[in-house]
Amino acid sequence: MKNHSLQAALLFISIAAIGLISCQAQERPNIVFIMADDLGYGDLSVYGSELIQTPNLDKLAARGIQFTDFHTNGMVCTPTRAAVLTGNYQQRTGLSEVVACRWHTNVGLEPEETTFADVLKLGGYHTALFGKWHLGVEEKYNPIHNGFNEFAGFTSGNVDYHSHINLNRDLDWWQQDKIKDEPGYQTEIIAQHAIRYIQNAKKDEPFCLYLPFGAPHTPNQRPYSKVERVPGHLSKKDQEAFRDSINQTIPKPPEGYKLAESKQDRFLDISIEMVTFLDDCVGKIVTELERKGLIDNTLIIFTSDNGPRKMLSSGPFKGGKGSLNEGGHRVPMIMSWPSVIEAGRVSDQLLMTMDLFPTLAQATGSALPKGLKLDGTSFLTLLKKEQEMPHRYCYWGKSSGRAMRDGQWKYIENEGGTGELYNLTQDLAEANNLAAQESKRVKKYSALINTWYEEVTKGVEQVINHKEITKRAEEARKKSK
Repeated sequence: MKNHSLQAALLFISIAAIGLISCQAQERPNIVFIMADDLGYGDLSVYGSELIQTPNLDKLAARGIQFTDFHTNGMVCTPTRAAVLTGNYQQRTGLSEVVACRWHTNVGLEPEETTFADVLKLGGYHTALFGKWHLGVEEKYNPIHNGFNEFAGFTSGNVDYHSHINLNRDLDWWQQDKIKDEPGYQTEIIAQHAIRYIQNAKKDEPFCLYLPFGAPHTPNQRPYSKVERVPGHLSKKDQEAFRDSINQTIPKPPEGYKLAESKQDRFLDISIEMVTFLDDCVGKIVTELERKGLIDNTLIIFTSDNGPRKMLSSGPFKGGKGSLNEGGHRVPMIMSWPSVIEAGRVSDQLLMTMDLFPTLAQATGSALPKGLKLDGTSFLTLLKKEQEMPHRYCYWGKSSGRAMRDGQWKYIENEGGTGELYNLTQDLAEANNLAAQESKRVKKYSALINTWYEEVTKGVEQVINHKEITKRAEEARKKSK
């Protein structure tokens, strides 16, 4: 928990840690942590996509390490982001489901939680977040109150890429802890903030730049598009007025730029362009690091918050966003740190997003508060050399089921208690359910998974899924009649 005594203790410990590394800030790496939104395992050319070409991310992988068994903690946005920030299973914060601006106005990541930004900030780092927060829409949950010196972006699950209006019909673009819009295409604005931040970085102050992009999450909008958000959240009259106003600010497309004729092809075209535009932005950020002479001692991380939305790809895996199958949580993960990570490496180490917190703390020499326990495990030694991490069980959980990994074995326990068991070494697509043949193993895993869930949720009220909220409201309405 964050309080004055903890902050003082953490500051003391962090200063001591800095002293141990000779107080030479220039030896401590800068951090650029990029997270895509709803990007699947199969959506980058370096991960096998033939449909989408991502040369900048391919280059980043070539100069660093590419992971093939990296997993998000959640199968949707909020849970993964909570795990990333806290280094723990998201259930410990209660944020095990999506925080929706329509239903969860008083829910978010409490400022009392200790985030990786808190630890790095008190360890001497300047911290910034540009992009999607999705850990509470109220000002009290703002990133500024959760360890970040700077914030620009949006706090809800998604906004219109051009107008920055959310599903509540509210403007949702913040600068620091105030709503203040700035014109432009969402993805490009985030990249521009990142480039400006790198340009202004002080030589004697290392930085941690967290860039949770909104792309390629819906609404399905390209940089040069007119309003292409799926209609429905505005009245027809409001839609027309909205289009008239926003279309005046959108740049004209290049010559020869056309939309596909069929609705499905058009949807696919736009999805592809959203990913390639994101790749372009990553390239520009890397170029600025090179121009500033920072690239060799900057740890760049690229990953996604969960599996793919519709029209995007989970590659060889079953399922997508929201699924407990591999496609719902196995995602791309690329890391580059030229002065430390040998180029061209590929690792099949099983890792999760909660492992990033302790890894960043160790890599930057920022001490953890005394008594702080993390579910995540640092994999810094893996980055520095080929070294396997100790065996552990990994778990996933949502309102409609749970899952776990034990090496090659994957167990899913669905709502209602039915189980699925797969040997991923032989069956990456999770097509052959071995639960009937492996009853003893299923019994063991079922006990483990339920013990885990009881432990991480003990005494913590969990966010209610918006579908459950709607269901309860409907039941209450019927009873009142």
